[in-house]
Amino acid sequence: VLIVSRFDEVQKRISLALQIWKLIETDKDLFGWELKLVGFGESESDYKEQVKSLNLKHVSFEGKQNPVKYYKNSSLFMMTSLFEGWPMTLNESLQFGCIPIVYDTCASFHEIIIQGENGYLVTDGDERMFYLTMKKLMLDTGNRKIMSQKAIESSKRFTLDKIVNQWENLLND
Repeated sequence: VLIVSRFDEVQKRISLALQIWKLIETDKDLFGWELKLVGFGESESDYKEQVKSLNLKHVSFEGKQNPVKYYKNSSLFMMTSLFEGWPMTLNESLQFGCIPIVYDTCASFHEIIIQGENGYLVTDGDERMFYLTMKKLMLDTGNRKIMSQKAIESSKRFTLDKIVNQWENLLND
C-alpha cells in the first residue's frame, strides 16, 4: 500500500491513514501487507512519532524519491486529504494500476475515480469503512487485478492529446 504526498497534516491528514493502518495491522487476515510513505514535509516527525505510539511494524518512510518504482510495486494507494485541486498523485496511481482508496472530500475526485471500477471513494471520517474497503481488496486478488487494469485504462482519459483537444474545443467555443 502506498502514500505519495507532501507531509502536511493540515491538508494531507496522513495521521488518519496511520490510524486506518493500525486496523490493517491488527487484522490477522491481512498479515504481511506493508505501507510505504514516499515524500517529506514539516509533519514527518509527527508521523514517525505516531507510528511509534501506535506500535506499527509494517510502515516505512521512503523519503523524497521518484515514486515510479513504488507505484509499480504497490497494489493500493491511500489518500486522506481534506482538500485538493487536481491531485497528480491520484492520476499517477491510476497510470500504474495502483488502485486508489480516497476520502471523498473533493469534487475533482469524482472526475478521476469511477466508484468500484478503478478505485473507491469513502465517506470522509469513516475510518472503519476505509479499512473494510481496503480489506476487501487486499483479500481478493482477482478483483484487484481487474480493478488495476481498469485503473490503467481509465487513466488514458487524461493523456495530453485528449486534454489538449478538450481545451482547444473549449477555447474555440
